[in-house]
Amino acid sequence: SPFSINVMEVQRVVAIGKGLGLVPINIPTSFTVLTPNGVIKELKCSIKGPDDHLIECRITKIDLNRYEVTYIPDCVGEFYIEIFFDNIQIDYSPFIARSFDVNKIKVLNFPSSAIVGSSTYFMIDATDAGAGSLEIAVSRDGKNIPNYVQNEGNTFFRIQFIPDQPCMHQVQMKFNGIDIQGSPFQCNVFSNDFIFENYEYAAINKRTVFLIKPKLYFNPNIHVNIITPMGNKIKGKIEKNFMNSYMMDFIPNEIGKHEIIFYDNEEKKLIMTIFICQVYDISKIRISDLPLAIIHQLYKFTIDTSEAGNGVLSVKIKQNGNKILHEQIRISTHIYQISFTPETTDECTLHISFNGENYLRTLIIPVRNDCEQVHVSSIPSGVVGRPITFTIDVADSNLIKILITESHSGQIISHTMTSISNNKKHYEISFIPNIACQHIVSISYDGKLLSKNYVDVCNINKIHISSIKNGFVGKPLIFSVDTYDAGEGHLEVIVNDGQRTLPVELKNNQTRKFDITFIPKITGLHSIIISFNGIPIEGSPFMININNPLIIDDNNSLDENDNNDIDFLIGGQIEGTKVGEIAWIICETSLTDIYEDFSVYVTDPDKTIIKHTRIQDLEGRWRIEFEPTKVGIYQIQTGSDKQPINLASVDILPLDYERYIYGERIVYSNALNFISIVSDNENIKVQLISSNNNEIPIEIERHSLEWKIYYSLTATGYYQLNIIDDDNNKQLFDIYCLTERIDIFRNGGIEDITRLIIDRNKIIGDDINVIVKDALAHTIPAAFYRDLSRDLVIEYIPVRTDIHEVFIRTQNNLLDICPIRIMAFSAQKSYDPVLRVQVKEILEHTFSGIIDQNNQLEISVTDPFERPISFQRSNNEHGELTISLSPIRVGTHWICISNDDNDSFAVLPIFAYDDDYISLSPMDGLSPHEKTISNENNNNNNDTHSTIDSFSPCRELTTISEASEFRSSRPSSISPLRTSSPIREDAIIISPIISNESLKSPTVSDRLSPEVQTLDITDLIDPCVRNISKFSFKDLDDKLNVIIHDSNGNSIGYKTEHLSNGRKCISYEPTIVGPIKIYILKQKELINDSPLIVNAFDPSAVHVINFPKNIQINTATCFHIDSTKAGKGTLKIIIKDPNNQSLPIIIQKQSNEQLIIQFTPIVLGKKFKNLNISTLNIPLGLHTISILFNQIPITETPSQILVENIKQSKYNISIDNF
Repeated sequence: SPFSINVMEVQRVVAIGKGLGLVPINIPTSFTVLTPNGVIKELKCSIKGPDDHLIECRITKIDLNRYEVTYIPDCVGEFYIEIFFDNIQIDYSPFIARSFDVNKIKVLNFPSSAIVGSSTYFMIDATDAGAGSLEIAVSRDGKNIPNYVQNEGNTFFRIQFIPDQPCMHQVQMKFNGIDIQGSPFQCNVFSNDFIFENYEYAAINKRTVFLIKPKLYFNPNIHVNIITPMGNKIKGKIEKNFMNSYMMDFIPNEIGKHEIIFYDNEEKKLIMTIFICQVYDISKIRISDLPLAIIHQLYKFTIDTSEAGNGVLSVKIKQNGNKILHEQIRISTHIYQISFTPETTDECTLHISFNGENYLRTLIIPVRNDCEQVHVSSIPSGVVGRPITFTIDVADSNLIKILITESHSGQIISHTMTSISNNKKHYEISFIPNIACQHIVSISYDGKLLSKNYVDVCNINKIHISSIKNGFVGKPLIFSVDTYDAGEGHLEVIVNDGQRTLPVELKNNQTRKFDITFIPKITGLHSIIISFNGIPIEGSPFMININNPLIIDDNNSLDENDNNDIDFLIGGQIEGTKVGEIAWIICETSLTDIYEDFSVYVTDPDKTIIKHTRIQDLEGRWRIEFEPTKVGIYQIQTGSDKQPINLASVDILPLDYERYIYGERIVYSNALNFISIVSDNENIKVQLISSNNNEIPIEIERHSLEWKIYYSLTATGYYQLNIIDDDNNKQLFDIYCLTERIDIFRNGGIEDITRLIIDRNKIIGDDINVIVKDALAHTIPAAFYRDLSRDLVIEYIPVRTDIHEVFIRTQNNLLDICPIRIMAFSAQKSYDPVLRVQVKEILEHTFSGIIDQNNQLEISVTDPFERPISFQRSNNEHGELTISLSPIRVGTHWICISNDDNDSFAVLPIFAYDDDYISLSPMDGLSPHEKTISNENNNNNNDTHSTIDSFSPCRELTTISEASEFRSSRPSSISPLRTSSPIREDAIIISPIISNESLKSPTVSDRLSPEVQTLDITDLIDPCVRNISKFSFKDLDDKLNVIIHDSNGNSIGYKTEHLSNGRKCISYEPTIVGPIKIYILKQKELINDSPLIVNAFDPSAVHVINFPKNIQINTATCFHIDSTKAGKGTLKIIIKDPNNQSLPIIIQKQSNEQLIIQFTPIVLGKKFKNLNISTLNIPLGLHTISILFNQIPITETPSQILVENIKQSKYNISIDNF
């Protein structure tokens, strides 16, 4: 009190409402217009967006003097709203509404954990979000704690808070009152007995001292590891500095984020805490040209820290010893603009520090009253060996002095100065750089420095381009450009098909190495122009031919001798691969994007498709492996069965082929390689020649009839091995040297392990969940864990063919590379599936035909990190070796059996997964393709079970657990130790292990103890409301009871049917959406510790909103979908044109959980005559829209809609529209 009331004039026209203020994009908003009582005149409204485009608005009359105006802002920016009443603008018109997009707010470097009392930071980037207010609240246990916001410039904000208690802290962030995506964020705060200081930033190649200050008692024997950005591990050593203080030395040699991990013991099982240290290189800071400054005029320059690393930039400008005020604006993440105004003609000194370290040199900016005496043109970037020219206008050339030096060495570069006008005032300066580095051009006049210019010089002859192949319409075409040795500069790639410039994606996959991808749209010649710093490289423009994928010339099929397409190298032994050995090929170049599957298959000499494994490494190279069983030609092919394209052929030798030369055909650089030659020739000569005809040094040792050759190669490429005997007979063998890269993607098809390794830099925090769905959208068991480099490893075994999708969420956000789509392929020839077992259950495996007398065989079982685990060995009634084990960690385990000579003859993988539900019976509903293969397998080999029938998958629930573990060095797929055992494998999964003692000496009766209750549940799926759902389980003694509760806790009635095979079938019908709990009891006690949970859903609760009545060709069309009341599930939207081609759609999720669907029709389809509209041929198009929720169509779909040409929309034909 007193309260204020705004009294409006009755006869004024007034506009009020939220639609005139801050409004979110893509959401309908409105405002109200009040008109005078009793006055009936026309009301008009015009709304223009940021680029002056008109926005459609709808005016609705609410009552006699009240109107509502509704519109949808479509982009971020200012919208001008003009309101006319009786053709006269009302007061305060035009109004300005400011739209914003909360989804454009980016939260950067949010910490998943912190330490009590330590400052914790993260960044917020609101550059593209629009106008508005940002709200940040940090709380723990329901109470807020202080946080501090620092404006870094250009809508970048640095947030700091200091946690004071060890518990989960929540950070709530809102923009204009709407929660930012992912909010509230969670930070787990740990208690600690010490304070860690001076760790936030460290300079590269300099000694950094981390300080440890204990609070009370401190154990100096804790273990510390420092993980570099490249995954290297540095062991930290803690030393006492002085009383009650400790220190740890660190000399970093990589730029970027380093993880400092503290462990409580040497085994490093328990992580105490993790700190982040940002390593930077101040010498990598780039400063724009610093030309002459004019007194009392604003002066601007930029500083680029993108290559220096993360950190805090500080700038000080002084003139005549006095500090000058300046403005520092952050243009982007690493680029800053500095502006100031000089007050006197004294030169300005520029002092730059980065993370508290001063820049290498003091920079000088000269100041003049005016710049009429000397004018210097801009100096362009240059190329090694080519002149760089610029001009100078000067009144007296005798007073001008020019000095050009190389920035890194200070060496002076000569230049010429030539008059290019009659009045001797206009001059051209030219110099030729010799190396690729930044050059400094200093210009002085009358003894005073005018300007310093920094010129980037590159060497385009050092740019390497992979071969650019011909392609097909609609198929991505990929090649790489390596600019590592070219120096500083900008790479530009332009692809033109003769009609248009195509979109090109440049992906930086290594330091200054780029993968270039584009998709051809039409057939014919395409030109590819590649330039660096605006200068075309040698050979540019490159011309390629694009063909129609439906037209394949048999004469142009690929084979291993066709080097005009894809170059495959054949691996294995130098003399060739024999039956039973692993045969493999590798492609030198990248054929697909990282994690993008490569469609290929392998046929044996009988043209039968056999099992293979395809592996992609970090460079994108594909390696194909298979195990031949017959002598003859094996072919690696792609394309269809009717029109196969041969990629390579491998000739397999007989099993009894006698080799005289042993050694690998493909080796890796900077590794010690070995070749063995069996020969009684005492004068044998061996030479290793490179592709440029240089002889490579080798070491030769002779032991009886064996010659041993040792060599190491530093350069990749082709080499030739020459073996010459006494008669001067020469044997020639090819050797290829490649750069070794870690394998990141392995696909072995159905019944084999698929493995993905995701770079740790893509994974933020430890809140990780992975879901793998098969072709029927069913979730299948998967294992995921972190390896030694903190990379994420994902493994699963597909049991169905067709596309599988991998979804990775971190901090509740889907990774940008997801979903990763992987083809689960099969073979016409049967093979043994990989064994699998749930963790903490016993797997018993018998090696058929292997007799272990007196335990003479050496046996080891290792987990995914190559650590040994316990197992028991025994013999069955036939004396065959039997191994029992129980994994406790998820991932691939290995059983390795060797003899006294340490020769491994059986290596067997085992896939261990973790689920909180029990094993189920085999899955029904094989696809026709799977049934065909299954029948063929049964017909061809009656003694071998089908790969489909041998697996008992689990029910479809997303309950996958993570094990944060570490791994040792990567397994090599080339090694024979990774081959599957050819021995027939029989495996059973029995009761869980209770303790380690039971594992040491279990008897057969112990392992088959009847005290363990085993259920076999089938068909337990998410039910649809008002539909009967069934599941069954084994209950031979009829002692199990069932209780079912809906989401409100009410009991659901069910019917029980006793089946002839001792199973009990339960039928129930849910009536409401939500989780349903199913309790299975025996003698009133739960079989499981927790109930089985399925989720009831309702497709009829999915509603389509605001679907337009008229659809125009080449016009974006939007509608909304509300599935908030339908329950949990997957929504699938398919829009097809009259040619049955799917249209691309854009889906956006709003803050109210509704979806905005946008599509653009691009075809009219066929012409129809019989539509009762005279005899005109009116172009029409019937598009089909299908919307499914959990594979069930929603109400009124699929539906057909009419697409009209805007010129003929006056006919207003309606056909089955929404």
